Amino acid sequence: MENRAYSIGDVAEKLDVHPQTLRNWERAGLIKPARLAGNRRVYFGDDVELLNYIVRLERDEGLRVAGIKKVLELEGRL
Repeated sequence: MENRAYSIGDVAEKLDVHPQTLRNWERAGLIKPARLAGNRRVYFGDDVELLNYIVRLERDEGLRVAGIKKVLELEGRL
């Protein structure tokens, strides 16, 4: 994935999740987006790839945040 900047709305639409879901995942420590002026979140290609993986773990594997966090820790992604 190219390394351009995406807004929270762009990423939410691309992944078919609500922007609040992305905020919740950030609060849970699953992702740490960069911040722009005005404290706006910005996601880059690597972030979007990780978020896509998180979405698959949630939807396909039925994992909740704690389970996803454990998987990411075991894989060295956190």
